[in-house]
Order: sequence, then C-alpha cells, then structure tokens
Amino acid sequence: MNFKNISAPLKRWIWKRINLKVTLVSGVLPEVSSYADWCIYNEVFVDGEYDLPIHRSITRISQGGSQRVIFDLGANVGYFVLRWIDCWVHAGRPGRPPRFVLIEGSLTNCRQIERRLLAQNFDEFDIRVVHGLAGARTGGGLLEAGPAHFGNRVVSSGRGTNTQYVNLDSLVAEGEIVDLIKCDIEGSEESFVSNYIELLNSASALAIELHHGMCDTEATEHEIAKTNLTQSVRLRETDQFTVKYYEARTEETLETGMNPRSRY
Repeated sequence: MNFKNISAPLKRWIWKRINLKVTLVSGVLPEVSSYADWCIYNEVFVDGEYDLPIHRSITRISQGGSQRVIFDLGANVGYFVLRWIDCWVHAGRPGRPPRFVLIEGSLTNCRQIERRLLAQNFDEFDIRVVHGLAGARTGGGLLEAGPAHFGNRVVSSGRGTNTQYVNLDSLVAEGEIVDLIKCDIEGSEESFVSNYIELLNSASALAIELHHGMCDTEATEHEIAKTNLTQSVRLRETDQFTVKYYEARTEETLETGMNPRSRY
C-alpha cells in the first residue's frame, strides 16, 4: 500500500497507534505522533541541525554569571528545547539552567508543547510557552496554517487565524542575559530582525532560518550585520532556505562551513 494514498484521518490513527515515545539516556522524552513530527525530530535530534548553537550556548552558561534566557521563536512542538536539555544533561548539567521562552503562533501547537512538557521531569527548568507571533512589536497578523503542523506563516490576505504579535522585550527580566535566539518563523524573520535590533545587540547568539522566497533575506542579513553578532556560519543550505548561526565575537573563532553532526 502506498502511504501517500491513505486518507489524512487514517494516517493520524496509524501514527497514534504506533505511539513512538522513548525516554532518552538524558531523561528527555521526545514524542513522535505524526509524519511532521518525524521530519522535525530527524532534523533536530538525528541530523543535529542546531547542535552547534546549543553546544556553544551550554559552554557560555557553564561559565556562570547572570541568569540567561533562551528564546525559541517558532517553537512548533518544542523539539529545540528538548534537544538543548538533552545536550545539557549529557554535558554534565554545567552552570545554572537558563530560562526558556517559547513563542508559537499556532494555538494547537502551544497546547501540544504544554502537554508534552507535562510528560517530562523538568522541575529544575523555567519554561514559558507564549501563544503569539514574532516579528512586529504590536498589532496582529493573519496566520495561515501550513500543510502540516509546521510551515505556518503570516499572510497579508486570504484564509487564516488572526493572531497577536508578542513584544519580546517585555519577556526579558531585568538583569537577564539573552543567551540564544532560535528563529524559524517562515518569512517573518525580516520583520523580526528590523524591529528588534536592540534585542539582537544584547544577545550572545542567533540561529535563524532565512526563507528566500518569503522575505528579502539579503536585507535581513544586512540588518543583522549592523548588530554585535559579527561571526556567522551556515548550518544548512537548501533551495528554499538557509539556516545560519550568528555569534558575538569572542576570542574563539567560529569555523566556517556546514555544521557537522556532533554529539556529547
């Protein structure tokens, strides 16, 4: 039987029956309950797409100092944060755990994140899930649902859900250091970068997915170049998008080239 020819309700039933859950050595429990989950799980956990930013973040946090906050813009169902915690545990739990702020435009995804987090033993972590859009500072946008639970994007007209933008500055407490911003917001990255230059200036690092056909990625990179995030490396390259990692310059220089698969 060709799986592509199976109806969507039957596919959902099959994935639910498979019930792919496993507790990793770190204690993290990823859940794969759809084909979309499977795709993102492989990007984040198997291919290690964000491992370089995560490992660098863990190194900074291990050095102590002020409380650090990590933003996940376009959190989907929360795999990025699960991978960060997985790597942190394997590294020996160095330093004070950061505070995580997850921004997600889909209310359904937000509920999925919250449900999945309840299945974890994360008492030592402060994780906040915020329903809303990242990009503009105020107002709202029309969120068009993607073909799966990823690919949701803001559109100017058509069918979608009216969703409010989140003021990210209001989510950073006094004295906190923005350690890492992971940004995958399907074309709204140009708006985010242009509206949050000061936030980027204060951040230690940025991992951003640049969608070539959805925004002016060249202009977006030009704006990032105005900030303190002067070191960069490509993590992934496709015809549709590029994932880049930016970091404030330190004594240790980033290696150029694609991000290799790395493990602790």
